[in-house]
Amino acid sequence: MKRLTFAILLAGMAPAAPAATLNDLASGQIVGNIPFDSQLKALSVVGMRRARLGLRWGEIERARGTFDWSLADRKIADLQRQGIVPILTLFGGNKAYRTATADGAGPPADGEALAGFARFTAAAAARYRSVRPDTPILFEIWNEPNTKTFWGRPPEPEAYARRAGAACAAIKAASPNARVLALAMEGTPVKARYYVLSYGIDIYQEWAARAATPALMRCADGFSMHPYLPLPEEVLRADPDLRAFVAAHWAKPAAPLIVFSEWGYAIDAKRTPADQAALQLRALLIGAGLKRVTNLYQIVDDQRDQTKAGRDGYGLVTYYGRFKPSGDAVRRLKRAIGDYGIEGIDRLGGTGAGETVYRFSARSGPARARILWTEGRPGTARPPAGARAMDLVTGAVKPIVSGVVAIGPAPTLFSWNE
Repeated sequence: MKRLTFAILLAGMAPAAPAATLNDLASGQIVGNIPFDSQLKALSVVGMRRARLGLRWGEIERARGTFDWSLADRKIADLQRQGIVPILTLFGGNKAYRTATADGAGPPADGEALAGFARFTAAAAARYRSVRPDTPILFEIWNEPNTKTFWGRPPEPEAYARRAGAACAAIKAASPNARVLALAMEGTPVKARYYVLSYGIDIYQEWAARAATPALMRCADGFSMHPYLPLPEEVLRADPDLRAFVAAHWAKPAAPLIVFSEWGYAIDAKRTPADQAALQLRALLIGAGLKRVTNLYQIVDDQRDQTKAGRDGYGLVTYYGRFKPSGDAVRRLKRAIGDYGIEGIDRLGGTGAGETVYRFSARSGPARARILWTEGRPGTARPPAGARAMDLVTGAVKPIVSGVVAIGPAPTLFSWNE
């Protein structure tokens, strides 16, 4: 696997590492209510080389000072045997410290609980080290702390920064080369403001600006976020604002890691399986085109009844192991150009239909690849001489008529040799 390039490109901070590949950057979400072995199998068949999973503090340290790593050890060892590098999300309350909410989800308070959480994170970093020095395990502090669901009470950005800062310092002391991600927020630091009256705070821009304290930024290696938006292209359009946020808050000379640690689209009443496949592909291509680790939520559906709609329809694979069009599409993409070096992603001028065209570019020696799509209305494209065209959602070869190919929301892969 090639050396990773995660950095957002800021003036004077461009990395010199070889171009990242889809196989470097693509990840799949493991959840806790589906048999782990079925998720591991799906990850391997799709071809994912990264996977995100949570380590809950209260489940591992049930009594103060006593850690039971047995289940986590098995999962992480199984992942690494398959060549899959974990993204480990360290979070959750702990009733042993008498600071958690009734459901055990609350954050650690100052004092003994804060020190206890820091010890837990340090122990995790000391225990789990990457078997590939060029592809480090990423340690993410908390999950969506800008929501009451995971923070356990109304969001408290400065309190999060203190807890994450203490955890980060403990991780670095235990494992100096560990890579730590801060924020881990639902949404992004530049998502449209959403002021929750009962919280007394905008949970996106205001929360992120207050949570990204100088002390935390001096310790962390980067930011993680969950850019769920109606269309993946909104992430690309918002990227200049995200770059401005990073420039305003980042405290180190080296560029930060920017990780989309949870992002995906479900089949629901308004989205067909083919729609989901197109959206999942576009999310992955946009994240990878920006040279960022992008974790698709999720690998396997957590519902047995496939007639239901909603959040349980995010999987690339059904609960019973059948590949959905989205799983086939991601696997098809990775098999076709997974090890190509990524050149980048661009927005092109409109076609005859006036629709903006998006272009993802990659290469491997003389082999070249471009992937084109539109957000909505169909358009056309003129492929390079000798190129072959394939619909990545269906796998069908697309006809080139008079030097023109029809394109639309389902990404089309053009491949050729120079």
